[in-house]
Amino acid sequence: MKTGNVIFETHACRVEQCLDCRIAGYLIVRPKSPCMSFTETPAAVWQDLCLALSQACRLVESVLEPERLYVGRFGEGSGEIHIHVFPRTAWLLQQYRRATDQPTGPVSGPLILDWARETFRDAGPPDTDFDATIQMLKERTRRFE
Repeated sequence: MKTGNVIFETHACRVEQCLDCRIAGYLIVRPKSPCMSFTETPAAVWQDLCLALSQACRLVESVLEPERLYVGRFGEGSGEIHIHVFPRTAWLLQQYRRATDQPTGPVSGPLILDWARETFRDAGPPDTDFDATIQMLKERTRRFE
């Protein structure tokens, strides 16, 4: 973990900008001490995880104003409990529709997330200052404490 991607920390959890996908505001919420299953997660960590997740969602919505905010736990890679907070903006949906030749109709949030993680692995959307947005998220965090 790079400390530059930490947006904020609570007693038991850390909220980080995802570095595997250059979408600013794509946050990962995780316990500081790795937990592998929900049943093994102590109640105090659960409470803190819920608080951190709530703060992360409010923060992303207030700074980025996405059309949708996707929240999910997958854990297929590491297996450790971590929660994805992904801002789906109008621009991102438009790019997804173009890339998949799907101009209208319902879309799948998990498929958009998968597509974005692959498409923006090395470079973010044009006209987006990734570092400035991360700094803004860090600064705005103080309002939610």
